[in-house]
Amino acid sequence: MSTSKKNEVKLELLLGTRVVDINGERVGRIEEVLADRDGDELLVTHYLVGRYGLFERFSIYHVGIGLLRYLGSRSQSAHPHRIPWDKMDLTDPEHPRLTCAIDELKRR
Repeated sequence: MSTSKKNEVKLELLLGTRVVDINGERVGRIEEVLADRDGDELLVTHYLVGRYGLFERFSIYHVGIGLLRYLGSRSQSAHPHRIPWDKMDLTDPEHPRLTCAIDELKRR
């Protein structure tokens, strides 16, 4: 019999899900999850949210940024939102939410 801990979420189900902040404002999609090793476990430290996080996932960050700029992207910042683990509410993993407004978080 397989048991699941209360604070475990399958990462493959999180990747690509849309995230909103506490006010319902769109933040982006979860593109990458960062973790640190603690013995035999990996503990999530941050979630990278937004299209630039996708570039980091595939290790093509600088190539992707250059391509978007070439195609005319007018993004103010070329960095994904780096969301600390404790600012992400995964009570409903299909609808992740920030526990604060996106403006309260600094870009990485």
